[in-house]
Amino acid sequence: VADHPYGTNSPLTLKPTAEKGSRVFVPGADNVVLGASETVVEELGFVWDNEVPSMEVSVDSFVSSSLPITNREYLQFVTDGGYQRPEFWGSNWDMVNKNGEQLMEGAVSWIPKAGSPSDKKEFQVRTLLHGPQDMDVSGDWPVLVSLAEAQAYCKWVGNGARVMSELEYHLIFHHELNTSGEDAFSTARAKGNNTWKYSGVVPVGAMEDATPVLGISDLAGNGWEWTSSPFKPFPGFQPMELYEEYSTDFFGDTHFVMKGGSPFTDKQIIRLSFRNWFQDKYRYMWAKFRVSWDN
Repeated sequence: VADHPYGTNSPLTLKPTAEKGSRVFVPGADNVVLGASETVVEELGFVWDNEVPSMEVSVDSFVSSSLPITNREYLQFVTDGGYQRPEFWGSNWDMVNKNGEQLMEGAVSWIPKAGSPSDKKEFQVRTLLHGPQDMDVSGDWPVLVSLAEAQAYCKWVGNGARVMSELEYHLIFHHELNTSGEDAFSTARAKGNNTWKYSGVVPVGAMEDATPVLGISDLAGNGWEWTSSPFKPFPGFQPMELYEEYSTDFFGDTHFVMKGGSPFTDKQIIRLSFRNWFQDKYRYMWAKFRVSWDN
């Protein structure tokens, strides 16, 4: 890590610069492009089979939080008994509590702070290079959780709160392009926390990578962006000859699409059409989420 040009940049040096997250209305559209067009494929020289063929889809308007959920916000859910209340978890309750045994009590990167009272437990957030950090330092970092945990948080928020879909992620950038004419994704990628700019996540909004029209931050870095969309092929999908199992072994209802990139994802593979995926209960990746609502 020390030999990497960015490897020693500490996330502890960045302070929050964004205002508290707000709700942003995202207008719907009828011609939102999903996947990599033939022009994009020709320019890049290679994309994965699950990115093609591209298609245009209709996407309804929705409301998105401008910032990902932070450790401090998620702590409110935990403190309110979020990991002891099965009504938030549905069929995923067995990952939290199995046969009466409590299996987890907070985000996977959290550890109980030594000496904190059992009736009001405090947590620290582990880092890659800088040891555990108290919430007064790490509270504004995006919380890193599984999709199941993100959905439980949304249930706790209530009022129809949910995780955005893959289509809605694309709708954000469609609206940006058609309103301002700017390739907002490329700008977000250039400014975002990716490609080892920092040795971990940083305060949400600190990279000043908000989209110019809607003002939505951290869409191309600072943690993969969970979506609620199952990982499925686009119509006309053809598996690549060199690696037929790359996508086909994972299509279905058990893996879910992630967009953007983590602090350690190289910008060369961060593109709007790229689709990462994980199972909804899997916790061991650098993945964040934001809350959305139907309009």
